Amino acid sequence: MLMTGTALAQLIPLLMSPYLSRVYSPSAFGMFGLYFNAVSMLGVIMSLRYELCIVLPEKDEDSMQLVYLCTGIAFANSLIILIISYVSSFWLSNLSDYHLFKKYIWTIPVSALFVGIYQAFNYYLTKGKAFRASAINRVVQKSAEGVCNIGFGQLQWSGGLIWSDMAGRFLVLITAVFQSFRMKGRFFLPDFRKMKELSYRYRSFALNGTIPAFFNAVSLALPVYYISWFFDTEVAGQFNLSRMVLAAPISIITVNIGQVLMQRMSEIKNDEKAFRSLFMNVFRVLAVLGGILLLILVFFSVPIFGFVFGNVWKYAGKMTIILSISYVLRFIIGPFGVVFTVKEEVKTLAIWQIAYGTCIGLLYVFRDMEVTSFLWIFTGVEVVFLLVFFLLVLRTVFRKVNTVEN
Repeated sequence: MLMTGTALAQLIPLLMSPYLSRVYSPSAFGMFGLYFNAVSMLGVIMSLRYELCIVLPEKDEDSMQLVYLCTGIAFANSLIILIISYVSSFWLSNLSDYHLFKKYIWTIPVSALFVGIYQAFNYYLTKGKAFRASAINRVVQKSAEGVCNIGFGQLQWSGGLIWSDMAGRFLVLITAVFQSFRMKGRFFLPDFRKMKELSYRYRSFALNGTIPAFFNAVSLALPVYYISWFFDTEVAGQFNLSRMVLAAPISIITVNIGQVLMQRMSEIKNDEKAFRSLFMNVFRVLAVLGGILLLILVFFSVPIFGFVFGNVWKYAGKMTIILSISYVLRFIIGPFGVVFTVKEEVKTLAIWQIAYGTCIGLLYVFRDMEVTSFLWIFTGVEVVFLLVFFLLVLRTVFRKVNTVEN
């Protein structure tokens, strides 16, 4: 039910994208990309990763105290982010068309606050095995965004995409809070002494998880900011549409396949022959599908984008041709990231994330290049690191097999 709800929730904006691309300009999509990626980066650290331990306590009261702790931390962090946002305005003014985005900068800490609190209550629902409620919440959020996007689009609000996203996040937060308190039929008052005790007990989540999670989120968001900074928000809007149309559904597929793989691999992780066989069978299927997808993207991206989204978005199709190799590699390789978790080698994954994030950050030195050249270099970095990622997966999958056979 949870996977179905997640897929349906992501399908809604994908189906609406042809309409949105006709009522919102590339510049509006560019501004939304700046906002959305900032919220995505900050959302993972708003509660200092304490939301992850909400499912661990045996007592529901302790879990709810952790929810309160996460809420308090999220409020404090949102205030800090709001102050930093305005203090950093002088640096951000270097971004092309920043004056258009400046009036929406306050929406970033507010939306990040919604994300931080929602995540805490969503984990509380997960602890109570309220998977149906979580699935409904995802659909509610995207449905609300869709309705607002249509309304704001008709009103021709340039910031309609941002306002719609905020509305969806706020509504899903209110829904999750209501469901959490209704689920147990009782209300626990905040206990600051207990919150302090729990924050110390689970301090490793904050100390060891916050920086790597933020580092990974930054590396995924930086390309949008670089393109906005080096060029303008209209170019960033074209880039953002390509990612929204392809990266989003590919992410859904890889996450869902990864979840199934994790369950299957966890059951047979001690049977190396079966583990290897499962890996190879899934890889073969994904490789064939990925090859077909690559041919479609390389030869038909421009006419498809022009027909579905309008002629003004044909440039996004040209960008997609360049980016297609990295999109397809993520489709083929992405699901196997769960191997590191199953084999308990998360340190290997962390090292890869740090190296990848560092190289993405170094793309700044290519700021004087024209758009196409920059995208080719970005794609080259993506391809190299995805191939390294796959080699690390292969090493993890086959290493113990060789040890046993020898």
